Amino acid sequence: MKRTFQLFQLLIVVFGFYAAIKYSGNAKYIISLSSIAVVGILDKMESFLDSINRDVFPREKAAPEKSDPLAKALHLLLRSKNNLMLVDAAQALLRDLGLIVVPCLEFPMLDRIVKVDDQVMQIAIKVVADIDGLLREWEHLDHADGFINSEGVRLRLLLIVSAGAEQSQTMNIEAEKLPVHVGKFLADRHTVAITTQTLAQIYQLCKDTHQDPKRVFGRIYHHPGGIFQL
Repeated sequence: MKRTFQLFQLLIVVFGFYAAIKYSGNAKYIISLSSIAVVGILDKMESFLDSINRDVFPREKAAPEKSDPLAKALHLLLRSKNNLMLVDAAQALLRDLGLIVVPCLEFPMLDRIVKVDDQVMQIAIKVVADIDGLLREWEHLDHADGFINSEGVRLRLLLIVSAGAEQSQTMNIEAEKLPVHVGKFLADRHTVAITTQTLAQIYQLCKDTHQDPKRVFGRIYHHPGGIFQL
């Protein structure tokens, strides 16, 4: 509509110039002045119609800016069921807390190593997308002597389980908790697990209250086994 008005105005202006050259006497002035008046009227009409359109058909709000990588990682941690995405999200958040997170090259069945301190406390994390996956993976994780790296450091196994938070919009919505029998299964094997929701809560707790993440993960490292909760 706007381009049509502009084109019509341009044609009237051209016609006004043509009349000024072609005609003489009063006709020349009348046609030229009339052309200018019509252009002014059309300009006012265009502005009036634009104001009506803005009132009747308000523009959609501009799309929010893309969230920053950490907000995206937190979102994925709470909602994704993709193992690779969950691993990347957990790594991004742990690194943002200042923890050292490295690939677990010596034990391919594990996802990452979190160095709570460089020499003693090192946590090997395994991310699983659901509880059934945890139980399926257990035969690959059940090392009688634990995971001891080439430096002689015993790695504490931490399972991070996506516990049905896929439908959650925020962390305030209760995600599915790990069943009691899973907690007992892990406690009997001195293995500790947390849900992705608990990891997200740990992240926000450390960011909001400036708690030392090493102290929180130190509690996980020394946990006797079972399900860790804040």
